Amino acid sequence: MVEEKIKVLIVDDSPMVCDVLETDLTERGYLCAPVGNGKDALIKICEDKFHVMLLNLMLGGGLSGLDVLREIGLRECGQDGGTRELTFSEGSADRHVALL
Repeated sequence: MVEEKIKVLIVDDSPMVCDVLETDLTERGYLCAPVGNGKDALIKICEDKFHVMLLNLMLGGGLSGLDVLREIGLRECGQDGGTRELTFSEGSADRHVALL
């Protein structure tokens, strides 16, 4: 019996962050799909099923991470997992919005 690997969608506008996360997670046995913006993240989410998404809430250029989370909630793309958010932000407003 072949064990299914956990699929991780990495969403960050920093290529260096994507590379570091992808390298580390791949070495640990995860299947990774890095993307550099919110639009590409939404496309990937509708194309494939992911167990985990590592999402930068402060994405630049277009959709923010919070926009991506809102869009996922509005779309029916077969993603049935819950959402957990872990982020660092100096402003408390982001923390409150992200937890909704």
